[in-house]
Amino acid sequence: QKQKNEITINLPASFIIKVVAILFLVYFLYLVKIVVFIFFLAFVLATAIEPTVDFLEKKQIPRSLGVVIIYLFLLALFTFFIYLILSPVVAQLGLLANNFPLLWQKFVYLFTQLKFYLTQTGLTPQMQNFLLYLENFLSAQILNLLVLLKNIFQIIFYFFVVLILTFLIVIDKNFWQRFFASFFPRNYQPYLLNLISSVKKKIGDWLRGQLSLCFIIFVLVYAGLSLLGVKYALLLALFSGLAEFIPLIGPLIGELPAVFLTFFQSPTLALWVVIFY
Repeated sequence: QKQKNEITINLPASFIIKVVAILFLVYFLYLVKIVVFIFFLAFVLATAIEPTVDFLEKKQIPRSLGVVIIYLFLLALFTFFIYLILSPVVAQLGLLANNFPLLWQKFVYLFTQLKFYLTQTGLTPQMQNFLLYLENFLSAQILNLLVLLKNIFQIIFYFFVVLILTFLIVIDKNFWQRFFASFFPRNYQPYLLNLISSVKKKIGDWLRGQLSLCFIIFVLVYAGLSLLGVKYALLLALFSGLAEFIPLIGPLIGELPAVFLTFFQSPTLALWVVIFY
C-alpha cells in the first residue's frame, strides 16, 4: 500500500484578519501616497533643522521664531543661487536681443527663397500639408505645456504644505509623544519614541552631512575652475555641488557640463578640467 503524506495548515481567524488588515493598510497608503510622501518630506526636513532650533532655543529664542529664522536663511540662500543661475541666462538673452534684428532679416530672406523654390518645383501642396502637421503638433505641445504648468503649481503647493507641516512638527517638542499616544497602546509608546529618536538622528546626520559635502564640493570646484580660467566657473561649481547629492554617479554628472563647455573654449583646458575633477 502507498501511504499518502498529507500536510494540514491551520490558520487562526485572528491571523487571517491581521493579514487582511495589513493588505488593506498597504492599499490605503498607496491611494494616499502623495499625503504619505508629503509627511515623509516634512519629517526629513524637521529632522534636519530641529537641532538648530534646539540650539536657538537655548539662546532664549522661541522655537517658532527659530524656525522662521531658518526659513528666511534658506530663502535667502535659494534666492542667491537663483541669481547665480539667472545671471548668465540674462546675459545670453541680452546678446540674443542685440543680434535679433540681423537674425530676423536672415530668416525672412531664407523663408522667401524657400517659398520661391517650392513654387518653382510644384511642392506647395506638400508644404501646406507639412505646415498643417506642424500646426497640429504645436497645438498638442501647447496642451502638454498646460499640463506641465499645472504640475508645477501642484509641486509649489505641496512645497508650502511641507513647510507648514515641518513648522508645526518642530515648534512642538511633544509632537511625537502625542502622535503615538493617539494611535498606539501605551505599552508600545516608549519603544516607538526611542525608535523615532534613533531614526531622526540617523536621517538628520545623513542630511546635514550631504549638505556639508555639497557645499565643500561647490567651494573646491569654484576655486579650481577659477584658477584654471574656466568660463562660468561659479555656475558650474553650483551644478557640481548639487550633483554631489546624487549617489555614485553625482560626481560624473557634475563634471560633464564643465568638460563640454571648456572643450569649446580650449581642448587643452578641457583636459586639465578632467584631471582636476
